[in-house]
Amino acid sequence: MTSLQRQKIVYDALCKVYREGAYSQIQLDEVLSNEELTKEDKASITAMFYGVIEKDTALTYFINELCDKKPKPAIAVLLKMGIYGVRYSSSPLYAVIDNTVTLCKDIGKKEVSGFVNAVLRKSEKCPMPDKSNKTLYLSVLASVPEWLAKAMIKDYGEERATAILTAKLLTDTHIRLNYDKITDEEFEKKVTTFTKSKYGYYVKPEVFKKLKPDEFTPMSLASMIATQCYRSLIKDGAKVLDTCSAPGGKAVYLSSLGNFDITACDVHSHRVELIGKYAKRMGANLSVVQNDATVLKEDWLDGFDAVICDTPCSGIGVISSKPDVLLNRKEEDIAELAKLQLKILNTSAKYLKKDGTLFYSTCTVLRRENDNVVKNFIASNPDFEVVKTEVDGVNCDKRNYVRLLPDVDGTDGFFVVALKRKQ
Repeated sequence: MTSLQRQKIVYDALCKVYREGAYSQIQLDEVLSNEELTKEDKASITAMFYGVIEKDTALTYFINELCDKKPKPAIAVLLKMGIYGVRYSSSPLYAVIDNTVTLCKDIGKKEVSGFVNAVLRKSEKCPMPDKSNKTLYLSVLASVPEWLAKAMIKDYGEERATAILTAKLLTDTHIRLNYDKITDEEFEKKVTTFTKSKYGYYVKPEVFKKLKPDEFTPMSLASMIATQCYRSLIKDGAKVLDTCSAPGGKAVYLSSLGNFDITACDVHSHRVELIGKYAKRMGANLSVVQNDATVLKEDWLDGFDAVICDTPCSGIGVISSKPDVLLNRKEEDIAELAKLQLKILNTSAKYLKKDGTLFYSTCTVLRRENDNVVKNFIASNPDFEVVKTEVDGVNCDKRNYVRLLPDVDGTDGFFVVALKRKQ
């Protein structure tokens, strides 16, 4: 397949994401299901597709700088692909421009091909924002919305915010093994190309074909560390409630780490089904229940030794692996999410027995969703106190918060805190 043919596939897929609101992963999976695509085709298409989405904010900035008026949606997608090729790929300038202009004509936009040519030629030398505008500069450098760049500078300072937002993580898929079905030694005989982590392996997707479905499952290293944090304070035989469990990764993993009575929940029936299927595939013994974590369930009052609230959040911690998180995320979402998180915590706290532990975790690095939510919870629940989790290689800060950050820990951003109910 030629590079132009690949670009046409990427263009069509991106149009569905940008113009029709399709989910990027679902859209890409649909594209890659084409059996006529070679391994090289799939790798090239994936890199370009996610590359454009990852650099969306920066690409939009350059388009605004180079165009007198906002291009129509079909041309905007084309320009984003072209500018991405010019500024962020290793392809020769002439090849990027030639392919983009040809693609412009192929999609029936011949009348603006000269305009596209001119914009791409100028894009190579289009300057970054002046560094004196710290927020805008970081926004374009890290390709994140200005509101996020501003929030990160406020939370961490300019230097750390830049390091966190520009950190590069391993792009391979992280998996954990099901040790009831396969050992590390058996895995390493079957699969010769991998990078071992503290709790699992980073592998290429083609490795999946060498393993049976019940021998492994994709799970981020950060999620595994969070689950280990829960485990460190949960005793064998404990009755555990996972309030926002879907798709079930942490509950299923926790079940493999000890002898627990686990109830996993979600508010949506189709996501409850996902938990059940996940547990069945991995041979986990769970009770799965449909439940709204914001509504008090009288039957559960004072009924659990541990309650896990891995709440809905902005997902800012996982933008390195899921760049489409930022496509539709707005600044006003953060306040609404913080309200929801606090409501879930306040409700879930009532399900704990005395001396029980409430776990709060998110995959965001924003303090408004992490530190502030915990602070507000403690203020209205003085019978709870933050306690330290003991996990090898995982450091708590002075407040006993676990804060995983990509530039330091080499993982997605994650936050975990344990809240003990006093006697």
